[in-house]
Amino acid sequence: MKTSWRQFAIPGLFLSAGLIAFSTIINSWFLSDDFAQIGKVLAGDSSVVWGREHGGFFRPVFILSYLIDTRIWGARPFGFHLTNIVFHSLNAFLTFILSLRIVENLNLTARTKRMISIGAGALFLLHPSHTEAVSWISGRADVLATFFCLASLLWYLAYTRGGRISQLTLSLVCFAIALLAKESAICLPFLVMVLGLSIGPTGTDRKTFPRFLAVIALYFSTLLVFVAIRWIFIGSLVGGYGASQHLNFSPAWLRDRLLEASVRSVLPVVPSQLSWILFKPLQSRVFIIFSLAFAAVIAGTIILRRRWYRPSDRKEQNRFLLAVVILFLFSLLPVINLRLSLYQTLGERLLYLPSVF
Repeated sequence: MKTSWRQFAIPGLFLSAGLIAFSTIINSWFLSDDFAQIGKVLAGDSSVVWGREHGGFFRPVFILSYLIDTRIWGARPFGFHLTNIVFHSLNAFLTFILSLRIVENLNLTARTKRMISIGAGALFLLHPSHTEAVSWISGRADVLATFFCLASLLWYLAYTRGGRISQLTLSLVCFAIALLAKESAICLPFLVMVLGLSIGPTGTDRKTFPRFLAVIALYFSTLLVFVAIRWIFIGSLVGGYGASQHLNFSPAWLRDRLLEASVRSVLPVVPSQLSWILFKPLQSRVFIIFSLAFAAVIAGTIILRRRWYRPSDRKEQNRFLLAVVILFLFSLLPVINLRLSLYQTLGERLLYLPSVF
């Protein structure tokens, strides 16, 4: 009975906290793309479902969620915002569960692992860079895709422990739904690969490695099927914002985008008044002081870590940190070509899935 109560209490707490945190926007009106997409759904025009407009985006699950909302709420934006907040709260809860699964092999107490995971879920729930994805109704594509990506990862981890085909099947189904919510879910086979090698038995047991490769092949096969279906509907392999954006692999461009994404994945919007500091950092005393303070904190952390943990524990933690960094980079790859802003919330929805890690 106690375990059953906790199973409902923890997601309930995340949901309650999410409703409180975003209560100020729940009665906000429609904005920008909301009018075009929701307006067509309200008018009974289903062409937007199959990606025939808006630059070749193929996101039927995303649009079908609008269809469900319109059946329940009509043209009242309250219900659409409520859906975003509920799914965001569920994503925070799934982040909490994923964290528990990832840190379970670390040499830490059960209480410490649970506190780390609660902190991870709470940080995701209240992260300042999630404003656009949650507050803007059209940001729902990222929220839905992340929900099904997290569900897919958790079912995969369940499969690595239980070995049941039904668990793997559910993971693949969730992956397929995530792809149909937003194309950025194409990173999931790489995330599965990293998780399997870093925390699963695959990394240490050569006997299971062939089966691991076969499972990874199933995820990539699902991805290829999605690409084929998407091409059938929109007639192009590169839709969205066009090849000039999605296929821009200029080193300087990718470097700047990675720096922007890294900063905004950690910090909230930077006040525009501070832009001159970033353009000429070495001429700014504020930047130099901040950099020195940051370096001092890192150095202090390293010193304390060497005192508190044995070499074997630090080695284990280093592998864990490396895996998390790789997961972040892989989840960022589908959107690394797209620009976001350091000084406003525009484009920060692109960081929604990467910020899980």
